Amino acid sequence: MAIRVTTAVMATACAAVLWGAAHAQAEDRVGRTFWARPGIDQTSVDFYAEAALRTRRAVSDKTRFAVEAVEIGRGFPREERVYRVKFDSGEIAYIGTGAFEDALFHEPQAGDIMTSALQPPGGIGIHVYVFERKSIFEDDPDEIAARLKDDGPRRFLPAKPE
Repeated sequence: MAIRVTTAVMATACAAVLWGAAHAQAEDRVGRTFWARPGIDQTSVDFYAEAALRTRRAVSDKTRFAVEAVEIGRGFPREERVYRVKFDSGEIAYIGTGAFEDALFHEPQAGDIMTSALQPPGGIGIHVYVFERKSIFEDDPDEIAARLKDDGPRRFLPAKPE
């Protein structure tokens, strides 16, 4: 007996697997502390005052926050998973999980290869170039900058040696 699998069935199965992995990653961030600061090409990092992501709450300076929960926002045109965050000031805000992931800097470790669609100017490594353009960090961005500051295109010191 042969089983016929259509493209639609495969696409649905793949989407379910990817959604499950993304949901698990989102849940793993609950309870963790992050930092936000505008990237070199930004004036602010966009958080929102409510889960519907309508009222913008801009972060213009380096600010620490904790992810408190993953909620379902009532965004348009569809519902979206959002993080509820609490800043050190006590203020509650929200950011979409996709926007969070896009803005998150992943500090390179030993053996990591970083790529960029844009060519960095001479004298700096790709990881420094990417760092300057990201706006959410797992550590104080000033401390990350101190670790990366002397890294040129031919020199790389990992944040955490193996």
